[in-house]
Amino acid sequence: MSGTGIKEGQGITIAFSSIAAVLNVLDISMDGVSVTDINTSDQTTTGYETYCASTLKEGGTYTFNVNWNLNDQAVLMAAIGTTDTLTITYPAAVTAAGTDAFSCYINDVSKTGAKGDLIKGTVKVKIAGTITTVSGS
Repeated sequence: MSGTGIKEGQGITIAFSSIAAVLNVLDISMDGVSVTDINTSDQTTTGYETYCASTLKEGGTYTFNVNWNLNDQAVLMAAIGTTDTLTITYPAAVTAAGTDAFSCYINDVSKTGAKGDLIKGTVKVKIAGTITTVSGS
């Protein structure tokens, strides 16, 4: 579910399919999908070593910095390690919003706060399936 009130993070919202936590997103980052390099060199290789890409993809991790909702901390802590579907909705460029949706699990939850300041939190999810992207317009 998206946070209520003023939209943060340029209007980016996130929603889990079954984890009932409200996350008011400040910003997101993704460390990227990658594949490993397989060295295919042998004794006849000359010059540079040769490589090919693995067929298995490393899904990477999304990190969400959020305004912390104290009512949802028990929900988030209980959800660590539980596979769910997450949809990230980006602002519409003209008429339609873009989305990313994928299977993932929460693998890290943390929070920080200073006296007289809002409590901030970080929620990290490990991508566990293909990312389905819909381009906005």
